Amino acid sequence: MDFKEYSESLESHLLNDGFHKMGQYFSDNVACCAKILPPVFYTVCIINLDEISPEYYERNTSGFLKRIKDISNESMCTKVIRLNIFVSSNGCDKYNDFCKNKYIDTSSDTHDIWWLCDISNKKLISNSEQPSKLIGIEKTIYKAFNGEAKLDYNIPETKRPIAVYIIMAINIAVWAYILLSGNNNIIYVLASGKEALSVNGLYRLVTSFFTHAEIEHLAFNMLSLYIFGGELEKIMSNKNFCLIYFSTGIFSSVISSAFNGNYSIGASGAVYGLVGALLCTSLLKKRIVVIMDYVTLILYAVISILLGFGMSGIDNYAHVSGFLSGFVIQYILLKFKKDFNKCD
Repeated sequence: MDFKEYSESLESHLLNDGFHKMGQYFSDNVACCAKILPPVFYTVCIINLDEISPEYYERNTSGFLKRIKDISNESMCTKVIRLNIFVSSNGCDKYNDFCKNKYIDTSSDTHDIWWLCDISNKKLISNSEQPSKLIGIEKTIYKAFNGEAKLDYNIPETKRPIAVYIIMAINIAVWAYILLSGNNNIIYVLASGKEALSVNGLYRLVTSFFTHAEIEHLAFNMLSLYIFGGELEKIMSNKNFCLIYFSTGIFSSVISSAFNGNYSIGASGAVYGLVGALLCTSLLKKRIVVIMDYVTLILYAVISILLGFGMSGIDNYAHVSGFLSGFVIQYILLKFKKDFNKCD
C-alpha cells in the first residue's frame, strides 16, 4: 500500500464518520478533511512524509491555518484542533526528531497534534508528548488498513494503570469486609482522627484512605480514582504514581487529624492529590490530560472544594491539603526528572 492508496482509504473512512473534504495541498501530497463538533473545529491533514519534510509542511501552511480559523469563527467554534498525520513507509526517525519539542499549548485556541502512520508495519505512532486518541480517529486509521493493522499508540507503549486497579481492589475489599462483618466499629479503628497522631495510631494515616462506609462514597471516589489516577499513571512510572498517591493520602490524613477534630475516612484526599498532580503536569508540560486543560482542572478542584464547604460531613482539610501536596510533589518530580514518561 502506497501513500495514494492509503490516503484515499483513510479519507473515505473519515467521510463516512461525518468529516467533509477540504481539498488537497502541495499537489497530491497533502489531503485535508474537517468536522465541526461545537465548540471544537477538527481538521485532519494527511501528509506524505516520504515527499514532504515536516519542517517544510509546518512552514507552508499559514494560508491553510487562516482558512481553518475563518471557517471555525463562522461556525461559532472557539477552539481548533488540527491533527496532522504523517504517512510514511520509513519515516519513524524523521517523525521523532521533529516531535521532540512539540507540546500541546493549552493556553492557545489552536492546537496541533502530530501522529505518524507507518504503512509498512501498519502502525499508528504518537510521540510521548502527543495525545494518542482523538474522538475515535485512531480507530478510523485502523479501519483504513482493512482491519489488518495493530495500534501502537505511543513510544514507549501506553501501559495499563495497574497501580490504580490494585488500589481500587483494596478499597472495594475493605468496604466489602466491613459490610459483611456487620461491625461498623471497624470503621472507627481504621479512620483518621486525633488517635492517628499518636505512636500507636500512626497506621490510621494510611488505613483511613482505604476505608469507606457508604457505597455511594466508595463509588464516587473509585470513579474519580479511575479517571484521574488512570491518566496520571499512564504518563509516569508506577513507583512515582504510588509515591504521589500515598504521600498525598498520608499528608491529607495528618492535616485532617490535626485540624478536623472528627473521625475521617475515604480516598478523596489522595484523589485530590492526583488532580493537583495532573494540574501541575498540564501547566508545566502544556499537555491536555483526560480531555481537560489546566483551566478545567482548576475549575473542577475549586468548585468541588467550595461545594464541600457548604455540605456537612465533608473533610475539606483533606481535600485542600491533598490537592496542594499533589501539585507540589509533581512539581518537584517534573523539575528534577528529564524523562517525563518515566519520571524515574
